[in-house]
Amino acid sequence: MEVRLVDGNSGTEIKRASFNHPRGDVLVLQDSLAVEVATFLRSRLGEEVHLRERRAGTSSTEAWLLFQRAEKLRADAEELARTGNRAAAAAALAQADSVLALSVKHDEAWLDPVIARGWVALRRSQLDGGLTGAAFVDNGLTLARAALVRVPNNAEALALRGTLLYRKWQLRVSADPAVLDSLLKEARRNLESAVAADPTLARANITLSWLYYQVDDVSGALLAARHAYEADAYLQDTDQTLSRLFWGSMDLEQFIEARRWCGGGARRFPRDYRFVQCQLWLMVTPAVTAEPTTAWRLVALLDTVTPQPQRALDVAQGRILVAGALGRAGLVDSARHVLQSNRQSITHEIDPDQNLLSQEAYVRTLTGDPDVAITLLKQYVAANPKHEFLQNQGTSWWWRELRTNPRWREIGHVGR
Repeated sequence: MEVRLVDGNSGTEIKRASFNHPRGDVLVLQDSLAVEVATFLRSRLGEEVHLRERRAGTSSTEAWLLFQRAEKLRADAEELARTGNRAAAAAALAQADSVLALSVKHDEAWLDPVIARGWVALRRSQLDGGLTGAAFVDNGLTLARAALVRVPNNAEALALRGTLLYRKWQLRVSADPAVLDSLLKEARRNLESAVAADPTLARANITLSWLYYQVDDVSGALLAARHAYEADAYLQDTDQTLSRLFWGSMDLEQFIEARRWCGGGARRFPRDYRFVQCQLWLMVTPAVTAEPTTAWRLVALLDTVTPQPQRALDVAQGRILVAGALGRAGLVDSARHVLQSNRQSITHEIDPDQNLLSQEAYVRTLTGDPDVAITLLKQYVAANPKHEFLQNQGTSWWWRELRTNPRWREIGHVGR
């Protein structure tokens, strides 16, 4: 089936897409095609509406053309980052920033290129990650402040500032807990103000969802993700939203909902590593039947679609989840062998924060190894003393079985 989107005034074809399905139940086929066509139309119409809204913001043709050129460079950077070419992606973003600066000069009253430069700074910090990354965040905050001086309480500028402050908190720019706490509170205040002023800001709701998760407000995190999903009328940030909805549902033990969000993401983004991962995570829960053969196939796919900088970590995590699927399927010896082999291959470079220790600990509860799980959690807490595991993550359903173990209290004594 082929669908074409045509401009009603000029008759010009804007975009087309083809959808293929095997023969089968006609009603099921109709439903599937209807969903896919609606998704295609919503996404493309969103691009068109967004484009026209922005074009109306400036009377300068030069500023508009430069802005469009910068948007193309940003899209190119994302594709380069997706394929693992971070250096080229960073170069494209640097060029986009320069082009946006020229756009500002042609129309200094137009806010969009100023805010866009702030988002570019955020993305450059995400690609860099180190001290240079923090410098990019500070540059972005300067741009956000400039935008808010021009238009106080502008929702997009508030969302930008809140997201940058959250990024600064993520980078742990200070060793002082009070400074970090202040950053997180200020990020929350700005993001909540942004979505209160404009509930359609899906990206701000997504960041709020992550932030609520950090302060152990899992219900709030899920609610913010739902708001993002409802606000994203044109499906511009659906991949991030579906991922947050999946994790919020998982952490609240809402397995039917978790399957729904993961399945929706996998259908729409079949080569997005996040929706390969979520299928693996479901296999270590009661949400689905454990299928080790399928789990190994998913790990192989993960090794192909995950961006290179994080591929080794995500594949190692995938093997842990395969072991969980093996354990749930009754193949305990095989599961233990996979875990032991995987542990020997994990280096500090692959997992500097040692987060895989806690993930393996959960899987050890599926293989009948509670003592090993406790030992792994003690190692994890020793490596991450600021996480307050027992007060925060330790209250989750993931550790329900271990909390009845007499050795559970040992975790709270680590580092004392």
